[in-house]
Amino acid sequence: MRSKIHLVFCIMVLLVMFGTDQVFADGDGPDRPLTPAEKAYFSKILTTIDTALPKPPANWATIEKPSTSPPNVVPENSGKGSFKARYKGQWFDQSQKQRQTQKIQEYSMKSPPKERDIDTMQKQMDSLLAEQQKVMEELVNASRKNDKAALQSAQVKLQALQKKNQQATGAMFAPQEQALKEYPISDACLQVEVTVNHTSVGLKKAVPLNLPSLPKAFMVDDGNPGNRDCPYGKAVVLLGAWDNGRAGGEYTYFRSNWREGIPHPSAKNMIIEIRASEQRAVAYLKSVKWDALNGLLVK
Repeated sequence: MRSKIHLVFCIMVLLVMFGTDQVFADGDGPDRPLTPAEKAYFSKILTTIDTALPKPPANWATIEKPSTSPPNVVPENSGKGSFKARYKGQWFDQSQKQRQTQKIQEYSMKSPPKERDIDTMQKQMDSLLAEQQKVMEELVNASRKNDKAALQSAQVKLQALQKKNQQATGAMFAPQEQALKEYPISDACLQVEVTVNHTSVGLKKAVPLNLPSLPKAFMVDDGNPGNRDCPYGKAVVLLGAWDNGRAGGEYTYFRSNWREGIPHPSAKNMIIEIRASEQRAVAYLKSVKWDALNGLLVK
């Protein structure tokens, strides 16, 4: 019941959020098979990245296993563009999640909700959902008209509804809240993504890390609102052909600046993103074999 309400609010809030930390764009159009040279290129790039990066913590569960295999196909116009390669991995300390879940079950068994409380909660939930539908209609109409004042008004109403939701569910789920407070999940995630041949990137609230030999290394404070189990910003390193960046509001924007006439396929620049607690992310960066990664880039 509670998760249903929470999901509704999450969707609504995301609809009125127009900023993202980054936008990626690959080639469009039909796909084609890789040439032998492109297969060798992908294999070398992905294998080198895999060996240059530190291994994840022992005993952590693999949520997304990195692949060092070339893709089967690429967009037909890839050879005329940036020709990106991606390496992604994600790991999580499941022991903390299991401990928290166990405590939630124990506390819930000690103080189960009463029948009348469930009935009251159901009525409140029905009322909140009805109000949510009205606000959603206002939001859609405001978006169609590009009415910023109406959008802002809808956001205020959403915040008020969320507060009502918290008040309505707080007493019902007090045991669960107690378990979450006493057994929080902390420093339990690691997400790694490396993109080769990126054309542009916007980093939100970027703070220089001042790491030796890494002039473009930043801590990006986006908070990762889409993942409650990994609610951290990320460390970001730019290698190779990038400009010096320009500020724009909360963001710092970088564009690729590789020279013309570079043979295809070639690695021209790279962006390394480590999402974890700041302490873990910085420690991870200090263990990367940067010479190996820089060695992939065309000079």
